[in-house]
Amino acid sequence: MTQSEAKRKIQEIISKYEQVKLSGRIRDYSEEDTKKDFISPMFSALGWNMEDRNEVTAEEYVRNTDRIDYGFYLNGQPKFFLEAKKLGVDLQKELHANQAIRYSFNKVVTWAVLTDFESIKVFNAQNTSENLSNKLYFEIHYTEYLERFDQLWELSKESFETGLIYKVATRVGKLQQKVTVTDQLAKDLNEARDILSHYLHQWNPTVSADLLDEGVQKLLDRLIFLRVAEDKGIESPILRQLIRDYKNRTNLKQNIFDSMIKKFRELDEVYNSGLFSEHSFEKWDEGSGKTEEVIEMLYGKEGYYEYDFKFIPADVLGNVYENYLGHLLNKSKKGITLDKSAKKRKEQGIYYTPSYIEDHIVGHALRPVLDNCKSIAELQSIKVLDPACGSGSFLIKAMDMILKKYKSLGGRLLDESNLKIRILLENIYGVDLDEKAVEIARLNLLINSLDSRMKLPDLDKHIKNGNSLISGTDEELKNSFGKNYRDKKPFNWVEEFPEVFNRPNPGFDVIIGNPPYIKEFVNKSAFDGLRESPYYQGKMDLWTLFACKGIDLLRNDGVLSFIAPNNWITNAGASITREKVLVETQILEYVDFGGYQVFENAGIQTMILAIQKKKPDTQYKVKYLLFSQDKHAENEVIVKLSTPAPFMEFKPEDMKQGIEFSSGSNSEVGAILTKISGKRNFELTQDEVAQGIVGAPDDAFFVKEGDYNQATVSEKRLLRKFFTNTQRYHRGSTKGYIYYSTKKNCPEITQGEYPNFSNSISNFKDKLVNRREVKSGQIKSHHLQWPRNEKYFIGSPKIVASIRTYKPAFYYTKDEYYGSRALNFIQSDRIDLRYLTGILNSKLVEFWLKHKGKKLGNLLQVDKGPLLQIPIYSSANSTERKSLIKLVEEITALQKNLNLVSENSNKWHEITKEIEKKDKQIDQLVYTLYVLTKAEILTIEGVSTVWIKVMMLQKSLLFLMKMLGLDQIMHISTTKNKPLALITTKLSGTENIKQFENCVIWLSWDYLSILCKNIPASFKWTD
Repeated sequence: MTQSEAKRKIQEIISKYEQVKLSGRIRDYSEEDTKKDFISPMFSALGWNMEDRNEVTAEEYVRNTDRIDYGFYLNGQPKFFLEAKKLGVDLQKELHANQAIRYSFNKVVTWAVLTDFESIKVFNAQNTSENLSNKLYFEIHYTEYLERFDQLWELSKESFETGLIYKVATRVGKLQQKVTVTDQLAKDLNEARDILSHYLHQWNPTVSADLLDEGVQKLLDRLIFLRVAEDKGIESPILRQLIRDYKNRTNLKQNIFDSMIKKFRELDEVYNSGLFSEHSFEKWDEGSGKTEEVIEMLYGKEGYYEYDFKFIPADVLGNVYENYLGHLLNKSKKGITLDKSAKKRKEQGIYYTPSYIEDHIVGHALRPVLDNCKSIAELQSIKVLDPACGSGSFLIKAMDMILKKYKSLGGRLLDESNLKIRILLENIYGVDLDEKAVEIARLNLLINSLDSRMKLPDLDKHIKNGNSLISGTDEELKNSFGKNYRDKKPFNWVEEFPEVFNRPNPGFDVIIGNPPYIKEFVNKSAFDGLRESPYYQGKMDLWTLFACKGIDLLRNDGVLSFIAPNNWITNAGASITREKVLVETQILEYVDFGGYQVFENAGIQTMILAIQKKKPDTQYKVKYLLFSQDKHAENEVIVKLSTPAPFMEFKPEDMKQGIEFSSGSNSEVGAILTKISGKRNFELTQDEVAQGIVGAPDDAFFVKEGDYNQATVSEKRLLRKFFTNTQRYHRGSTKGYIYYSTKKNCPEITQGEYPNFSNSISNFKDKLVNRREVKSGQIKSHHLQWPRNEKYFIGSPKIVASIRTYKPAFYYTKDEYYGSRALNFIQSDRIDLRYLTGILNSKLVEFWLKHKGKKLGNLLQVDKGPLLQIPIYSSANSTERKSLIKLVEEITALQKNLNLVSENSNKWHEITKEIEKKDKQIDQLVYTLYVLTKAEILTIEGVSTVWIKVMMLQKSLLFLMKMLGLDQIMHISTTKNKPLALITTKLSGTENIKQFENCVIWLSWDYLSILCKNIPASFKWTD
């Protein structure tokens, strides 16, 4: 429905309301009548399908008999909740608004709406102000619905699809105080942990930091569990009753902490899951009374925000606990403190997965398996694993999906609580290296299954603590790790989960998750014990070991789906994983998020991979989805993920050097790549290419430009100008120097001779001494980890190349050029390096790298591997060689001059234009060297065959116009689409040639009709 149609419809509803008002029948209207006659039609006019239960649903009960009337959803995600009242109700009463606000807040939804049709109030439920008026976004009386229709339209389905309401609210400053329940609960939970840790340490100073942290977590786990049980109506308000008893005590020695422990002993008899088992913290002293403060925090703050754990989604608790796990407890002489930096999270490669990603992964991996289950017996045999389960969010999604399948197979007759417990004990498995994560995962799964006061299962046989990647016999493990091998938490899968592996076709049916992403150079210790793995290789990421292990743990025809970094398809450090995926599985789906950041503040470009363990067909179809733009609203991503992905043809045999996913004219692109590859007659060798210097860390060896003069004579002997980038045909910028300290030129250093250098490395002592090469005695702590062969940097002919770049950036120089790990260096006496620079900077090589090289989102990642694979053609024709060398020298000189003039000056524009001209000449010469046709060149330059036909049509029509003497009426209207633009738009999406020809005939005739001013009355530009 368009806005004008919606406005007309709402005018009709207003007229109907005024008739009711005039007749005096308002008092006769119940809430249901109001909803049926006014509220539902109004939101129907705003584009919502009020009959579709997936889009607009009556929500569950909130407290006792209260309930929220409507929930409005897009692609399964709630957008706002609406509390309806009957005509004439006083909406100014805070009670009416608070119910909708509290519900929306706990459901992680920004907007809450209150209406009786006479007026409508929209609140920001995530504004934690005590004043209700501060939460109010807007209020409209029915007499203003048409006048302020633009504002009313913000509640339309279209508004939420496009994000209009968020944009407008942000512009007017109504989202500035937005705090989600996730953020608020995480803040409160960490504060509670901080308070308990501090005061329990004060009263129990001899307790170790580890045991203190464990005890505090056990206590908070129990409190969270009880708050959920209270809000679900399973338990009476136990905790607040403890507070009331404490405040009304007659015995001043009575302690709320002791009363709480006594209650835990009672609850252990009730729930019997290990959650309330005796723990040493129960015998600690707590005389501060701070337990009361912590309990109150878990209820929220009345009037500001209130927690209702019945409605807080499981993934929110997961996010809160992931945040909790990322904080380190430090014990020192000053007491106990929480380190709230992201250090632990980063080192362990932990990134919390958004709910919509979990939904997609679990849905696409598990649904096909469940669809094949035709009986409850078959369903019972399904085994689902998350090998790095964290807080258990993926497993909860799987549990909910299996529950729905149970119900569809007749499980409705069974008690839901018993069904959930059956699923936990038959279908769900998880492993994690972090003991706290395992405890939290068990808690979350128990909370998810909690529907009544009943004995709960002990999950220690299904959710286990261990290293998913390390296994073997005791003897093998002892040989690898020594007598303390158990510290590595080896995990023998067959022993730990015998029911999974001691069955016909052993293994898991589905493996899902978000494994840790850790590069070895970031955290070497994470790879200790893994280097003996058959899947280990240099420059790898830890998650690829999880992928390989996952394939091994799958049963035949089992499905694995992970979210992980997207560079594995071309990365040299993932070649073993690629080989295993291509040979042992068939890829079902590949979602490339490109530059879109799924994980906030992580800077990681990701993908979703779904594979099935089976011998792959020689050619098959893969669901392929690409997010080509860096910036997408989250809602856009959710919509795109919920839309069926297109299929692409996939040949595993062609992908051994690097997997390529592309859609559209794949065969056309493939033919050009094959042709380019066929011209290869020169290959760079391993020893002709080197990456730049690695300090590990570089900062220990770096000296700022302004500090050079403070260096001693001995220090200046080591200092080299240090470059971290380069440009096309021009040197990069530098901000300082590096101590080029190696075994050869600096065997030892002393404080007296190298005072500044000594001070610099002392700031990084721990990192420097713990480097593998230092520990093994290969280098000393003041040496660069990998200084490389200095021949690449000294004054001699070389090519310097940026590794991460949007387009090839190669620079030929004879100057001294010491560079960082962000650069590659090429030296060869087998080819003229100026000629090679022209080839490497060409659009042809850019095209090759985009399709065959390694990518990081929209960036090219020109590592050594992809660089060595570029098909280089070395021309035997001296004229061609000299022409290319001359152009490279000219453009290099121009780039140097460009950096000497003021930007945007006349001279700057003049030189820039000349550089562009030379660049095009180089491209054309390279196309000639590789013998490409005009059509192939247009494809490389991003012009499709359909677009070529459109341009040809335009030229034909212009010629025809001229012949008819109509060339003077090119622009019929300045306010409507121009005819040529109309043709271009219609044809650009046309792939079928016959359809294209039909379009040409119809549009040409139509276009000539317009030009001749013989326009039919029925003609519309929108057609």
